[in-house]
Order: sequence, then structure tokens, then C-alpha cells
Amino acid sequence: MEIPLSTKHSPEAFVLANDSMKRIMVENGLLIAVFNRIISSYKCILNKNTLIILVDKNGIIIQETGGKNIKEHAKKSFIDIGLSFDQAVSGTNAIYLAHKLKRSVYTIPEHHYCDFLKQWYLFAIPLQVNRKIEGFLVAASFKKPINQDRALIASLLEYMVSNEFRQDRSKRSIMEEGEVTLTARQLDILRLLANGKTDMSVAIEMGLSIGTVRYHKTNIFKKLKVDCCTLAIIKALKLQLISLDSIDT
Repeated sequence: MEIPLSTKHSPEAFVLANDSMKRIMVENGLLIAVFNRIISSYKCILNKNTLIILVDKNGIIIQETGGKNIKEHAKKSFIDIGLSFDQAVSGTNAIYLAHKLKRSVYTIPEHHYCDFLKQWYLFAIPLQVNRKIEGFLVAASFKKPINQDRALIASLLEYMVSNEFRQDRSKRSIMEEGEVTLTARQLDILRLLANGKTDMSVAIEMGLSIGTVRYHKTNIFKKLKVDCCTLAIIKALKLQLISLDSIDT
């Protein structure tokens, strides 16, 4: 079914206003920070003729990077921060289809409904975290097909961004729960438990009664907001209260 918009409309009219974009940029601050960090780390493998675009879960461009020439072509096509790839705005495109199909999609100029995308090749990959789409990583090429090498690089970037975003968001969530402080004795007990010691073994090694060890365990669980030893160890590692070096492997 054809979408009800002109093939010759200017997408400039659909670039979000500053106030709306400020809100969207704040909401996606962590994702943007992770994207920038990954791009900086892997810049040496990027093709200067490929525009790498970060799109939020609603189809709005929130960041992009590429060589000077490709960025100039993008600017002339209004492919810039704030542009919406929603079908009602930009017609059929890889980002819209990737959102709809929940998988990677490659579109060529002939697939695009609107003229401003008629010279662009787009490869869109959903950024999925815990089976939920948090945005899209897009490789865009002007007049030249995206070959297998560039598609593989885009897939690598998507994996790195999704993985680090998941880790950073988990760390932020833990930090937002408030600072956790364990006493020196509680840390010693936790390290011994992390090394597979039983309550009785911990009591003997530390010269404590088993009741005292269990008392400290209860307080450790309360402070970390967990209900078992395994989760306490995992959370303590995430919070860097204990390190892997202190655990025998």
C-alpha cells in the first residue's frame, strides 16, 4: 500500500525542533556516549565513504559519523541529527523495515519511496538489549552498494554498542540504588564465600562462631539487596567491592 506523501517532499520540514531534540538527546544520553566511545575505539577500521548513523528506538537520528565527503552528501539529503525515519516521514527505508521485522535490513535506492533517499544504500541493524530494541545502527552509502566487508564492520559495531550499552546501563542501575558499603569483616566473609567456603569453614578460618558468620551474611544480603550468596557475589563484583583476583579459579 502506498504511503500518503509526495515523493518530492523535503525531509527538512520533518527534522525535529531543538526543544524536542534536547529531550530525546537527554533520554538517549547513555546510548550516545557508548556509540561515541565505540566509534572512537574502532575508527581505524571505518570506511570514510560510509556514514555510520545512530538512530533511537523511535527512528530519530541522534548521532552520526563519517568522512567529510559522505557527511556533505548526507547534509544535502537532510540526513542529519533530528531526522525521522518513520515511514510517514521518510517513506519505505531500511530503518523502518528493521523496526517492523526486528532484524537487519538492507535497502537500495530503488526501494526508497522518497527522492531524498533515492541515491542512498542503507543497512540497518536493530540494537537489541535483553530482546528489546533500544535503537538502530545504520551504515549508509551514497551511490555505492554496501559490500560484505562494510556490512560486517557495521555488524561488529552493533555488537559492541549493544554489549557495552547493556553493561553500562546495568552499572548505572546498580549505582542508582545508592552507595553500598560493607565492613572489613563482611568483605572478608564475602571473599571466602566467593571462594566456595561453607559457613562452617568461614567460621573456623576467621575464628568466629557460625552464628556470627550467618549474622554477617544476613547483613551483607540486606545491604546488597539480594537473597542468596551467588547474587551477593555477582553484585559485589559489579560494584567492585571485591575483585576476581581475590577469587580462586
